[in-house]
Amino acid sequence: MRRNPDKERAYPTWNLAKQLHGEGKLTPVRALFAAPSKPVEELCDLRNDPHEVANLAAAEQRQRLESMRGLLDGWLAEASDEGVRREDPVATYEGYLGAGGEK
Repeated sequence: MRRNPDKERAYPTWNLAKQLHGEGKLTPVRALFAAPSKPVEELCDLRNDPHEVANLAAAEQRQRLESMRGLLDGWLAEASDEGVRREDPVATYEGYLGAGGEK
């Protein structure tokens, strides 16, 4: 599990899951949730796997994944979604706080 200070303070089970994962005491399914990193892409069959355990973003589903990427890219372009544009974190910070650093 990624480090998340807010969740570490607010959800005691978050820390317990990380601890048990480190000790190798979780079932394989629960270990997926507590893993230190996740796959970049996941594709699940929600009808047959409603808990999203099996990641189908492998070779046998590559064509479907590529089709879904194309649909998303088309929608982002059509909606003029700005989320695809990389932002300069310093400029964002200064824009949020103002040039003087005060909100």
